Amino acid sequence: PYAAADYAAATQAVVERLVGLGHERIGYLGDLGPNESHKDRRAGYHAAVAAAGLRPVLLDGTSIDGDTALDLLLDNRLTAVAVGDFVLPHALLDAARRRGLSVPGDLSIVQLGDPSAAH
Repeated sequence: PYAAADYAAATQAVVERLVGLGHERIGYLGDLGPNESHKDRRAGYHAAVAAAGLRPVLLDGTSIDGDTALDLLLDNRLTAVAVGDFVLPHALLDAARRRGLSVPGDLSIVQLGDPSAAH
C-alpha cells in the first residue's frame, strides 16, 4: 500500500562513485539503529565497500555535533564519508572549514537523503 525509496541501491551507488574517485577510506556516519531506511543504507554501504575490497567503518552519528563527527572521521583516517542524517553534513562541513580542511579536497562528504526534509 506504499512506495518506498531503494535506500540500499542508492547508497551503494554513492559509495561506488566515491570508490571510483579514488577513495579507499570511506566511512558511514549515521543512525545505527533498527529503522528500516537506516538498515537499508548501511546494507548498501556494506555492499559497496565489500565489492571494492575496503574495510567498512561505521560511526554512530546520532546526538553528536559537527566537531565531534569530524574528530571521528579524522581519528579513522577517512577521506570520504556517507552521512545518513539531514542536519549533520552541514555541521560537519562547517567544522572542517573552521579547521582549514578543504571539502572535497581533504574530505569528501555525501549526504544520503533529502537535505530539505525535516529530521
